[in-house]
Amino acid sequence: MSVTIRQRHGRPPFVLHRLSREPNRATTPVIRHDGLFDIFPESYWARFTALESVSLRCHLRAPARLRLLRRRLDDVGGEALLAETSWSPGTETDEVELSASLAPADGPDSCLLLEIIPTGPHTDPVISAAWESAQAPERTPRIGVVITTFNREPFLVSNLARLHRHMAGGCAVVVNHGEPGLEQRLRGQVPTDPAIRWIDQGKQRRCRWLHARNGRTSRRRRHHSRPADGR
Repeated sequence: MSVTIRQRHGRPPFVLHRLSREPNRATTPVIRHDGLFDIFPESYWARFTALESVSLRCHLRAPARLRLLRRRLDDVGGEALLAETSWSPGTETDEVELSASLAPADGPDSCLLLEIIPTGPHTDPVISAAWESAQAPERTPRIGVVITTFNREPFLVSNLARLHRHMAGGCAVVVNHGEPGLEQRLRGQVPTDPAIRWIDQGKQRRCRWLHARNGRTSRRRRHHSRPADGR
């Protein structure tokens, strides 16, 4: 995490999201940009993109102290201070940048937010603010596949092996309509990547009826497709 007060040179950053002009002023004189359209959902960006860090760039017109906070979104809750700086007129530029590394993708859900504490008579010191990144936020594609099966274990094993070569980091859901305990029977025979979620339907009556109906329909089609002379 870092704090910089400087003018920008070179390639402009990638603007990820601009903060609204309607912050939360319930805790006067503190201004908190913690609404749905102002927070930065770092857990989402960490899991589904290649983003590793983010910066909050603010343009100011009056003296203020700025704080970059991380808020946990689970039952534990709480906020942690990541970066803090102050600005006053007469500084080299009216631009302030607060930066932080994103939390691990496998950690608890969290978001980043901006807190502003005016240090002068002006109650609205920030002109504009935006979440930015120096790197392109390339998305990390993830694939999900749902497979339904009914007593076709050899075919299922081979299909999951094929998926293993093309779905690294993805997820497969296997819905078993046959004998329960499919996960235990195939343990050690199928790869662990992609991650597999097993659902046993326990040979539900509707599934048995559906397979029986499909079997009758198939036999009926073969019967009607015979030549007229019976051969």
